[in-house]
Amino acid sequence: MTYQKPKGTRDIFGLELERIEAINSIARRFFKNNGYEEIRIPTFEFAELFSRSIGETTDIVEKEMYTFEIDKRVYVLRPEGTASVLRAFIENKLSLPARFLYIGSMFRKERPQKGRYREFEQIGIELLGEPKPFYDAEVIDQAKRFLDVIGAREFYIEVNSIGCPKCRSVYKDILRNYLKPIINKICSDCQRRLEKNFLRV
Repeated sequence: MTYQKPKGTRDIFGLELERIEAINSIARRFFKNNGYEEIRIPTFEFAELFSRSIGETTDIVEKEMYTFEIDKRVYVLRPEGTASVLRAFIENKLSLPARFLYIGSMFRKERPQKGRYREFEQIGIELLGEPKPFYDAEVIDQAKRFLDVIGAREFYIEVNSIGCPKCRSVYKDILRNYLKPIINKICSDCQRRLEKNFLRV
């Protein structure tokens, strides 16, 4: 019997592995020099960590998580790193502000296509502190500078915001009023999200 790797995964070796390890090494040096401490998070977590933090109506939670059950508890292979870093911060009673770097495999049960895999390696940083725009700007700047350091050329940074807590309610009212008259023209997923969490439409 011949065994093959599962769909959406890949074997990494030779020059490609050397390049990945070199980028990871540069990331560790770069972010450490800028005050970010590396953290290793579990490869699997309780499923509710992601449904509560990312949102039950997101594509990640609804369609893309690899889940399994042991002793009546549902676990998931981590689909992203942010929720695990926040959980580790709270569980270990760490102090603010806190800067973290994580590097590791993430898992998403999505349709494999060129450049997208069901298991992929991710480098991420998290800056936990007060909800100040300065912290967001720092993370964006760190990402841009890191991409420059590793010689990335073809990339763009897309920034989005749904406003501050004060103006967000006004934005939500406007969006809800816009979407309700066209509910029959949007997909079934969006119709369901309009009822549960219309910001995910």
